[in-house]
Amino acid sequence: MATTTTTIQERLEKLCELTGLSPEKLSTAANLSRSFLRRIIDDPARKSIMSEPAEKLSYVTGVSRAWIVSGVGSMNESDVPKQPPRTERKQTSKREEAPEWIETAKHALELDQKLDWAIMGVGELPAGSEDLTAYALLAEAERFKKTCPTAARKRLDHKARAFRKEYCTPASRTTQPQRQSSFPPKGG
Repeated sequence: MATTTTTIQERLEKLCELTGLSPEKLSTAANLSRSFLRRIIDDPARKSIMSEPAEKLSYVTGVSRAWIVSGVGSMNESDVPKQPPRTERKQTSKREEAPEWIETAKHALELDQKLDWAIMGVGELPAGSEDLTAYALLAEAERFKKTCPTAARKRLDHKARAFRKEYCTPASRTTQPQRQSSFPPKGG
């Protein structure tokens, strides 16, 4: 069944139609980020898809990987993977594995929680010869924030939440005593 579908957007919409799934549900079924297909479908400037996501989509839909990538040939070609594509886990840097860095990162998070994602980005950078203090790590995080691509921010936000969950104890919720005002009540 050869088709004349030419754009990546049309091919991805065809996959959704064939499976009866929304772009978000098909993305999730293929072990991609929930918005993966929607971002491509909604971006008319996008001309291609990487091979790894195409292989995952091919496995889930049973449609030819070559057709998904290029639109060439038939959707029913025999290049559909027989087993699910292996998802490579990102290797952590030596810096991230060091207990000293974990303690420094925890202290830096206590000092400035808004930079949590940038701190994680600094942790991914190759470790230099310097020993970072919490304040030096925050300075590095500020520099990293200025150069970090927007696409990496979401991944680093997720990584920061996971780091907090694993290494940081949740702040206990204690009620603080009410302060008594030294000013007289209004109207009296």
